[in-house]
Amino acid sequence: TRDEVTLYKVDPQNDDDESIMKLHTAKDFGNITCLDYSYFDVGLIAVGEKNGFVRLFNIIANDDPELQTIDMKARAKQQRCINTLGINSNGLVAMGLDRNKNDASLQIWDINYQSTDTAIVTPTFSYCVNENIVSSKFFNDTGLLVASTKFLKEIALRSPQPAYQHPTRLSYDV
Repeated sequence: TRDEVTLYKVDPQNDDDESIMKLHTAKDFGNITCLDYSYFDVGLIAVGEKNGFVRLFNIIANDDPELQTIDMKARAKQQRCINTLGINSNGLVAMGLDRNKNDASLQIWDINYQSTDTAIVTPTFSYCVNENIVSSKFFNDTGLLVASTKFLKEIALRSPQPAYQHPTRLSYDV
């Protein structure tokens, strides 16, 4: 079986089960490991898969041909499982990956400048070499809170090193 992502509409005034309506479904995903959506670009969803691919698409724009839509599938240079995704208001996507000795496990890239000619991500910022990133969350346009299996880090995108890090193993679901 293949995984799928579905968008539902809920009527907050109605407590019945009939108030939940299925609007859109996107199919043909491998094993989904993580998902995030944009608060600013309505309908924009990023889905991470176990095989290392992230798919970005607008689940609402499928029905409206007048809306400018994005449908992109990309992966890191060193293909590995995607553990976490985050989207900020400027179109940056933070992708947290399993550990690799030669490639950063936190790769941040801009969907506005990503080439659609290749499936390999061109990261704008890279952090955390040889770490396993398990959780991430943008808290503003240039700030990111990231959790690895060993540290909780605050990353300012203007700096090449984390602004703050604290050793901890209790860092899931930031």
